[in-house]
Amino acid sequence: MSYPVLVFFHGGNFQTGSANDWPAHGLASRGIVVVTVNYRLGALGFMSLGDSTTGNFGLMDQRLALQFVRDHISSFGGDPQAVTVAGHDAGAVSVGMHMLSPLSKSLFRSAAMMSGSEVSYHSYIGKPALAFNNTIKLGRYLGCTQSIAYDVWNCILTRSTNDIVRATTDIPIEFNRYLFLPTIDGMNIPGNPLWILNNAPTGLAAIPSAVPLLIGMNAQDGTEVN
Repeated sequence: MSYPVLVFFHGGNFQTGSANDWPAHGLASRGIVVVTVNYRLGALGFMSLGDSTTGNFGLMDQRLALQFVRDHISSFGGDPQAVTVAGHDAGAVSVGMHMLSPLSKSLFRSAAMMSGSEVSYHSYIGKPALAFNNTIKLGRYLGCTQSIAYDVWNCILTRSTNDIVRATTDIPIEFNRYLFLPTIDGMNIPGNPLWILNNAPTGLAAIPSAVPLLIGMNAQDGTEVN
């Protein structure tokens, strides 16, 4: 007998959180195979030079988890044809992004988004130039003074994880809420999410994973905010 599968992406504004934030025992006791996913966060997950080869590493981590589920969940008693992807906060944003990305097509049959949306203005960076500038800004803060962008990138990668994380909390932010977020790159995020959703019914845009979707708000969400 195979059981339905729930793949869950945690929240935390793409800056914090882990798969351990959401214990799965309750759902697992109801005949569901539950998979909670860790993915790269902050600069390590979303640093970008505004092109199609850098950035969105956190979304790629999530997609790799979905591909693993597709290929191997049957060994854990799960049905690869009955996968629901769900998330809270940034995890909900991630779900919406995967529905719009052609790279994630056919990896799940249904979706649920809790207290988050891919169309929220602070959930992604819409201008590649801004993502580029934020990465260069991080490099300068870390002492990477090279004139060529990819040299700055490689220099950043020589710095310690602690230094990179500390820098992202110290650098002033001009736009959005955070320096590093998912960035429109043409593939992982093919375009402006709101434009895609508004134009899909007219045929001007496509939603590769137009699966049944449950959207809601968690009770008492935001009560820990001072």
